[in-house]
Amino acid sequence: MPTNPQPILYPNVPGRRWDYSSVTFTATGVPVPGIVSIAYSHELKGSAVYAAGSPQKLGTTRGQYTPSCSLDILAEEYENFIFALCALNGTPGSGYGEVRWNLSVAKQDGQGLTLGPLYVDEIRGCKIDKVTKGYKTGPEGLLTKLDLDVMYILENGQSLVTINPASPQFNLG
Repeated sequence: MPTNPQPILYPNVPGRRWDYSSVTFTATGVPVPGIVSIAYSHELKGSAVYAAGSPQKLGTTRGQYTPSCSLDILAEEYENFIFALCALNGTPGSGYGEVRWNLSVAKQDGQGLTLGPLYVDEIRGCKIDKVTKGYKTGPEGLLTKLDLDVMYILENGQSLVTINPASPQFNLG
């Protein structure tokens, strides 16, 4: 659950900042272990509007919203994850790439009395678009790369564009 902005007081004592151990992942509420890297972004790209006879820009269009996400997950955890997606689809072994699910990226550091604020980004309406497996020699664990189709992203409850869930155009499925 997103929290309100927390003021950062300087000097920041004890000076701790988030690292990867501060991040946890859940897919539609279920913990997803084994994600070793993630990259997500979204943009609202408009276009300039010009009129005949004038080189001056008159304005810009609202634009089109484009979210994206990719992640690397340990190979064994990936195998378990796709079984869980098939279960969401209703039939084991059926179409894990056709299931829409939500991915939560939670950042919180500390323990007990030193527990810091919780910030949660929501990557909504995810669907696996591409699976890449490429293994190499070495001491690292085997990884599977997933490219996701995403409907929208909320950054700690905030959206880059106005999203109206009551709108008939709004559909995760």
